[in-house]
Amino acid sequence: GAVDGDAQGAEGAVDGDAEEAGATGSGAPVEPEVISPRAVAEDAPELTPHGEPFGLACVLEIFRFACSFISLDDPADENAETMCAFGLQLVLSSLETAGDDFARHPALLTLVQDDLSRAVLAVAPAGNPPVLAATAATVLQMYMVMHHDLKLQLEAFLRVVLLPLAEGPAARAPGAKADASDTSAESQRIALECIVDLCRQPEFVPDLYVNYDCDLERPNLFEEVCALLSRSAFPGEGQTLGQTNLLCLEGLLAIVAGIADRSADAPPVDGFLVDGEVDFTAPSSISGGESDPKEVWAAIDGGSSAASMPGGVQRAHRLRRNRDVKRRLISCAEHFNKSPKKGLAYMQEIGLLPDPLKANAVARFFKHAPGLDKETLGEYLGDPKDFMVEVLKEYCATFDFHGVTLDKALRSFLDGFKLPGEAQKISRILEVFAARYHEANPGAVADADSAYVLSYSIIMLNTDQHNPQVKRKMTLEQFIRNNRGTNGGEDWPRETLEYIFEAIATDEIKLESTDASPALSQSRWNDIVRGCATGKGRMMTAVATDEACMYDGELFGIVWSPTVSAIAVVFDHPVDDSVLKEALDGFLGVARVAGHHRLTDVMDSLVGTLCKFASPSYANKGGGVGGGEKIKPSVLFGNDDRARTAAVTAFTVASRYGDNIRHGWRHILDLTLRLHRMDLLSEKVCESLAPDERDGGTMRTLDGAEASSSFRRRVQRERLAKKNSGSNSILRGFSQLLSLDADAWGGGGGGEAPLGEDEKEAEARAVRCVDACRVDDVFADSKFLETDSLQHMVRALVTAAGGKPE
Repeated sequence: GAVDGDAQGAEGAVDGDAEEAGATGSGAPVEPEVISPRAVAEDAPELTPHGEPFGLACVLEIFRFACSFISLDDPADENAETMCAFGLQLVLSSLETAGDDFARHPALLTLVQDDLSRAVLAVAPAGNPPVLAATAATVLQMYMVMHHDLKLQLEAFLRVVLLPLAEGPAARAPGAKADASDTSAESQRIALECIVDLCRQPEFVPDLYVNYDCDLERPNLFEEVCALLSRSAFPGEGQTLGQTNLLCLEGLLAIVAGIADRSADAPPVDGFLVDGEVDFTAPSSISGGESDPKEVWAAIDGGSSAASMPGGVQRAHRLRRNRDVKRRLISCAEHFNKSPKKGLAYMQEIGLLPDPLKANAVARFFKHAPGLDKETLGEYLGDPKDFMVEVLKEYCATFDFHGVTLDKALRSFLDGFKLPGEAQKISRILEVFAARYHEANPGAVADADSAYVLSYSIIMLNTDQHNPQVKRKMTLEQFIRNNRGTNGGEDWPRETLEYIFEAIATDEIKLESTDASPALSQSRWNDIVRGCATGKGRMMTAVATDEACMYDGELFGIVWSPTVSAIAVVFDHPVDDSVLKEALDGFLGVARVAGHHRLTDVMDSLVGTLCKFASPSYANKGGGVGGGEKIKPSVLFGNDDRARTAAVTAFTVASRYGDNIRHGWRHILDLTLRLHRMDLLSEKVCESLAPDERDGGTMRTLDGAEASSSFRRRVQRERLAKKNSGSNSILRGFSQLLSLDADAWGGGGGGEAPLGEDEKEAEARAVRCVDACRVDDVFADSKFLETDSLQHMVRALVTAAGGKPE
């Protein structure tokens, strides 16, 4: 109500009242070294009409008050964690009530981007499960109501909090004591639940892929999420399937379900599955062997412009090209890390760098390529050879230091590589940096030499303050004394040196780790806040369904294989019926996508996996378990829920998507023969598999009723078009194969002991299962299969007829 009241009353607001209200609400002055978007908000239109005690200023005060509770000391006591959870609940209630309106008011959006996000990132790793659960709920709500304004914050939430916690407790040696820093199983569960809930949001997966994996400057977050879910979906050796494994499976199934839902409304795409480098453009594509380096760098330079493009086909092509370039850069970075000389030669060979080499092209590669080894790059940039020095100058020229303080510029510059250990190389690098900084800020320092001296002094101060081997730390007065007269013969302003000393003492300049869970240092948070102020913290406009379908090939190529493998694990462990049903729905979801886009390899793998679990070993001659009492195989099959459900699913997939099955027909045929050996193919099925003189196959449904009118019309049309199709020979050959198979195994297993009531019920379940498989329909409809699929079915029949039974 306060937000709505402000919307009506803010028209007659006065700027002075707004500034006074903002100053009163902030409580503490803004730190001068942080370029916060709050400064932008202070220039926003009026907050309250004539200083009335309600409206947006009141909302700001209440929301900032709620955020102030979200903090924890180290170590945190129970009371502090209770207050923290209370603050998170207040914030969550606010976002649920009016979160959609927050983005319309810069001051409120600023609080979410800076104060709230920083507080949440600080307390989540250190809090107990209730605090983490409240944090996860808050993050999910923030994504749902304003994710387009939280690109950098969402990245930090995933890589700093959710993904590391979801990895689970750190491995310890046997007998080692538990460490307080180890992630608890409960925290892991909460983090995984949050990730799964995010994956269930319709826009999350396309948003993740478009805004991070297709952005040259951001990490591949979709790949990282899928990798985590894939790793954690499998239990350890000798362990049972636990809640964590099932949660990860849920996440994978949610991703597949989203792709399947979008595919249902999209036209089939040839070459849908994207797995590796693919030509997305014209024949002169960057992916097509030798290409013009200008084309590659045009894609890199134009990557940021994709963010401003309206959604649609053109943006999708641009982003997919960016993704291809990013994949190539990662590959080239791996070659460079092994051998800089050979790596650069490889890039020339594939056309990424010109021949002969140009310093500016190499520098641009160093600036944009993800995955470069920082130590290797630092050694290369510190090399005294003329070409390497020129590359260093060009690399430094890629940074914009205008209006940035010297310590921040140095942090940004050193974030891309590790300073070499040799003093001369360090001096050479800092000389080039100082010259570039003075060029960008001529009024901030007297000359380049002054910038060089202070930069070197900052490096020494950083080592002094944060090296544990240094016992007597440098004081502020000593730092000021050391830099007297170094600013062109004059002293530096005392407030400048005080600010630098405090910034270095509280926030070490260090190379951030390149793994999936980098620590969130103060300097990194400053970069996030600065990115929000400059527009880099905003996601692209919403990805519509038709555009999202263009990315699904890449998404499906990443997720389908681990999903099928994770589902298969469910069949190897005892699980509830609900879990088994969810797993089978996942199989059908993969089949929907594969069938719609004609992915024969995926379909063959899926059918093979299903038939494996539907064809247990007892389906062979003899049956029984272990070396004990002999049990009829059909009884064992009737008591095996997993085998029966897998069999029904396998034949369902074969019936619906038979045109896309190739080598999978061998598995379908093998399963049919195994069912026949167990005497589970009813006489009705065996009779229906015999050739029909009129149409070459059955037109009856399994329960004896007439086929649907649409099916009859379909058969009649096909009969007219294929009167001499020869399909009856396929069915005749298959029925003869069944007869030979029964003779080879001794028929129906006569002479067995009478079955008890429980065994009869189990066998009845097995018969009902086989009836539900509709085996006759699968083979009777073979006349309608496309040529490639039909040829593979015939080959499977020939192979089965000529081979020896197992």
